[in-house]
This record gives sequence, structure tokens and C-alpha cells, in this order.
Amino acid sequence: MNLHLAVALDGAGRHPAAWRAHEARPDLPFGAGHWARLVKEAEQGLLDFVTFDDGPGAGPGRPNGPGRSAGSGGSDGSGHVGGGSDPTLVATRLAPLSSRIGLVPATAAIPGRHGHVASTIATLDRLSRGRAGWSPKVSGSLREASDVVDAVRRSWHDFPDGPPPVFSTVGGVASYEFVAQSCDVVHVTPQDWLDATMIVDDLRAAERAVGRTGHRLKIFADLAVFLDGYPGVAAGRKARLDDLDGAEFTSDALVYAGTPTGLVGLMLDWRSAGLDGFHLHPGALPHDLSMIVRGLVPELQARGVFRHRYGAAGLRARLGLLRPDGREGDVLRPPRPVRRRWTMP
Repeated sequence: MNLHLAVALDGAGRHPAAWRAHEARPDLPFGAGHWARLVKEAEQGLLDFVTFDDGPGAGPGRPNGPGRSAGSGGSDGSGHVGGGSDPTLVATRLAPLSSRIGLVPATAAIPGRHGHVASTIATLDRLSRGRAGWSPKVSGSLREASDVVDAVRRSWHDFPDGPPPVFSTVGGVASYEFVAQSCDVVHVTPQDWLDATMIVDDLRAAERAVGRTGHRLKIFADLAVFLDGYPGVAAGRKARLDDLDGAEFTSDALVYAGTPTGLVGLMLDWRSAGLDGFHLHPGALPHDLSMIVRGLVPELQARGVFRHRYGAAGLRARLGLLRPDGREGDVLRPPRPVRRRWTMP
């Protein structure tokens, strides 16, 4: 069974000092050209989808700080650079500039605004020819978020190949019921194989508890990654960024700094816990995205666990999610082996 692989495009990168890396251009705004170059490279790597959030380094363990709101390009008072772009607008502009990769923006799940969300994501799906997804950002109660997602889904009743898939990141056991009821793809933040096993088992239990029918949740592990071709180089690069930022970079997601070969070992180990794929947050862009595409992907292909070309054109079909006619069913996960110990090279 092939792994699914996606990347988060977080401004200048996941690390708060990524904008100070030598490849970055903090003097330039994050305009269409910036995002187009990143998405085209991700598409060259045959990745399943890319995600866009509305804050720099958005993702597990990285809340937006002062001066990091959408619309504030350039460096803020703390020395960080904000993305300054609306995720849905970015994805919509990129739809005609890409051809196969999925585009998944994050927008707030606000009661009473479901019509606007449904319309904008439907437009993205039409422009991208079935490659759109939606990641609802939960700011209120999970019940409110579930109601918003249900209302948006009802607005998408006439999609012949199925509606855009809904993505979310779990923030604790309390959110498992929400994703089991309302989402197609969930991002999780395990720290090791055992943690991944427990999270997967809890999510499958939540599916049974809510009486989920049709396809199962697709479960992706979030990882923040710093990659280089030689041992120690990535860790040294991260350490320099830590020094520039004045603090060690940490995250709810595991932070990996090493070689693509070592990361493949971790991914194959964790896959046996029942994960369907990985959602990688490059530590610094464009370097770590390039290492994913030119280093990690060939290693996965050599192991026979990643595609050599795109197959299904639509994001929903590529992820193996059910269509309205019941086609494109789920696949059985591999049997779980005895626990193995893995150490970072």
C-alpha cells in the first residue's frame, strides 16, 4: 500500500526564524509567484496535496503571535515574517497554475458563514477540476464547528464526483468525536510509534461510537522536518535558526532533523501503526521542500511505497474516499507488527 504524502506551506517555513535563512527573501511579499513556485515544486514531487493556513508557521504548536495576523506582510515586531495572504484566495489563484496536486486552504468555521465558505471552496474545486479540500478552523465549540461543516456539506450535494474532502487536526481526545462525525482526513501529532498506535486506535473507536458509515478517516501524522543529505547538517541548520530566534524550536508535532533516509525509516515504522500518510511542515522554505521532493520522495519510491506518477485526477479519488455512488472504497491497513525501537540518525 502506497503512502500518502502532503506538505504545509507555512509562509517562510515552520521555524519562526525561517525567514532569516539564506534562501529566504524577507524583503519580498509572499505574492502569487512565491506560492506558485512552491506548489509547482510540490507537484513535481507527486505529492497528494498542499495545505495553506492564514498565519506564519501555522500548524501544530504554533499559534499566531503579535503582528502575525493575515494581511501583514513582511517582518513583525518580533522579527518574524507573516504570510499576509488569505488561504482560500491563494489556493484559488494557484488552481490554474497547477494541474494535479490537491489544494487545501484553512478557513474559520463560523456559524452563519457557511454559505460563503461553501461558495468559495466550490469555486476552488471547479477551477482546480476536483482538487479542492477544506480545513475548517475551530475557534468556538466543537458542536458549533460540526454544525457549520454539516451545513457546508449540504450545500455541496450536487458534486458528481463527490464533495471536496474536509480536513482537520485533532487537539485532544475531545475532538475525536468531531473528526469522526464531520471530517474525511485528520492530522494527528504522535511523538513515537506507540503514541501513533494509541491515537489511531482511539480514532477508530470514535468512528464506531458515532456510527460512522462509508469510508474510514484517512489519518495523517504531522511532522516538522529539517532535511539535508548528510548526517548532522540538518540538526546544525536547525540549531542556527534556534540561535537566531533566541529559543529552541519545539512543536506539538515531532520535530525531525536528519537525512531523508532516516525519515523514511521513521515513516515506514509509523505506517505500521495504522497511519495512511504524512503531512510534513518544512522547517525552512524552499530548502526543506526541495529536500522532500528531491531526497525523500525518491527514497520512498525506491522502497516501493510511493507513486511514480499521478493516477486519479481528483483529490477525493486519490485519497480513496467514497464517491456518492459508493465507488473508490477504503483499503485494508497492513497488519501491525511487534513494537520496534527507532532512533533518529
